[in-house]
Amino acid sequence: MNRPLFSGRALLCCLVALCIAFAAQAAGLLQALERQTWDARVRLLARPSLATDQIRIIGLDQSSLDWGERENGLSWPWPRELYALILDFCRRAGALSVSFDVIFSEPSVYGVEDDQILGRAGMENGRLILALTPRGERARPPVDAIASGATGFGTVNQQPDPDGIFRAIHLVSSDDLPSLALAAYQLVHKEGSAAKIPLDDWGRAILNFRGGHGTHVTYSAAGVIQSELRLQEGGEPVISPEALRGRHVFFGFTAPALLDLRPSPTDGAFAGVELHATALDNLLSDDFIQPAPFWTYAATAAFLSLAAAIFALRATRVQQLCAVALLFLSLPVVLSLAAYRGLYWLPLVPVWLSVFLSLALSIAWAYATEGRQRRFLKSAFSQYLSPEVISQIIMEPGRLKLGGERRVISIHFSDLASFSTISEVLSPEDLTNLLNEYLSLMSDIILEEGGTIDKYEGDAIIAFWNAPQEQEDHAIRSLRAAMRCQNALDERQGHFRVIAGRDLTMRIGLNTGPAVVGNMGSRSRFDYTMLGDSVNLASRLEGANKEFGTRIMVSQATFEAAGNAFYGRELGLLRVVGRKEAVRVFEPMWHEEAAARADMLHIFASGLHAFQAGRLAEASDIFARIAATDPPAAAYLKRCASLPNPPHTDWSGVWELSGK
Repeated sequence: MNRPLFSGRALLCCLVALCIAFAAQAAGLLQALERQTWDARVRLLARPSLATDQIRIIGLDQSSLDWGERENGLSWPWPRELYALILDFCRRAGALSVSFDVIFSEPSVYGVEDDQILGRAGMENGRLILALTPRGERARPPVDAIASGATGFGTVNQQPDPDGIFRAIHLVSSDDLPSLALAAYQLVHKEGSAAKIPLDDWGRAILNFRGGHGTHVTYSAAGVIQSELRLQEGGEPVISPEALRGRHVFFGFTAPALLDLRPSPTDGAFAGVELHATALDNLLSDDFIQPAPFWTYAATAAFLSLAAAIFALRATRVQQLCAVALLFLSLPVVLSLAAYRGLYWLPLVPVWLSVFLSLALSIAWAYATEGRQRRFLKSAFSQYLSPEVISQIIMEPGRLKLGGERRVISIHFSDLASFSTISEVLSPEDLTNLLNEYLSLMSDIILEEGGTIDKYEGDAIIAFWNAPQEQEDHAIRSLRAAMRCQNALDERQGHFRVIAGRDLTMRIGLNTGPAVVGNMGSRSRFDYTMLGDSVNLASRLEGANKEFGTRIMVSQATFEAAGNAFYGRELGLLRVVGRKEAVRVFEPMWHEEAAARADMLHIFASGLHAFQAGRLAEASDIFARIAATDPPAAAYLKRCASLPNPPHTDWSGVWELSGK
């Protein structure tokens, strides 16, 4: 029975999975894991933008602190006149903006003049953005002496996600004050606004990180200060002003001791000033990450979950089921990465969880309702059907009923020569061991070639191809199996000789033709077998090998159906017991073997032609030339001697078999 593409079982599994997954999301159970998967996406896909090179950072790092103490005996905090030198250098360089991620809410410990120097430097720079905290908390504006030199102000206090990692930033405070990054942007782009920037549920812009710590080119504060002092004295700077020309500059603390490190998805020690630089980078590029609408990922989860359930319920093999699971569990990951590239945060965890649950429920359902039947069928038929045939039966168990169908099949009969003699001299245990090893060796080859083993009769094997599974190349498969069986027996002769005390000789008969195949027997016990004249002919050809001294005899129907896959030595016209019409028979060979025996085969063909023409004396002379090394030639030589010469007038060249 063919399974419908869509079923109520698949829909039910999908709906249950969606309810569980999105209920867990609504309860907040998936948020922590979702944030972790987002961080993995960021680390994998973060890349610099064209705007990344438009931003520079001056960091007050540990080397700067060491320089201040070593060269100038400065302890922390530094005099603010040193910051004034940084502003002077930025003015000299022609920076587009200079944003200080430093709170100057308290007067300098070095006196009012220290604050005034920084204020004058800011005024001369004309592009200074100073940090402040919004009035929603305790107001902390810069002291007046410093604030007087500012061109604009921007908020710097930001809140991390519950796990302590900064993934998004408020561009505008609750008091409608711009962030440090937005203030710097608006300084250059007067029309700049945050109105069209996508925000998350907490009113934050999700940052599109460009990389880890140091992604934006960063210069040491000590290097900048030394460069300005040298330039004032007419010397060579440590850092060229050209490095900052036409760029937005941020100044902030990057030394761990100054406690301004902020964990980010890309780095556990991301300086706070780098968050603001990233926000400005996103503003310049207009590429903040946008949260995907709920309906988008809900629809994605529903579609993938339903498709996963459908394919899981239709899978008939473990390999198929694994492939389905791998595909559908990978798709949410792929889609979430593609969405990131499209500047969307498509929640991964609820979608993946819904697909996983849908697969799990479908597999459990299939196992509970169909697994028992499949396991029974596989156990019952694995001994004499190939895995492909078993899979078809599992897919269509309705075929396991009494009755048959007419089909062209290729039939295999094999038997061991003189097995009765062998069985008389072996103990029951040795005989059983011999048969088991021999039958296993031959059966494995037949099954590998897609054959169906009908039955064993002592040492005889009866098999066929093209049923129940259709096989366009069934004749080729049957021929290849027969020749492989003979090769395998030759390779194991030494082993079998030890058990049997002699070499084993196997004879095989092959025929292709119409037969009835199906389940034959009673309603409670039946076998999948075949019936018909074509079957009887294959059996007779197996026995005819004795007359010709061959190991494989193939009917013309089988040989022609196989095309040019193998070489066939014609053995002549044969009339078997029980059939009126003669059949042309062949001995198959590998092409390499035929090439090596070309001369002998040519002589045999000449002898056969003379025999069929009734020139028995000529045929005898020809066959005699190769009879010592070629059993079929020896058989024909003997046959010629037993016939009247010249033959009777009704001579047809047919070899009449008198026995089975």
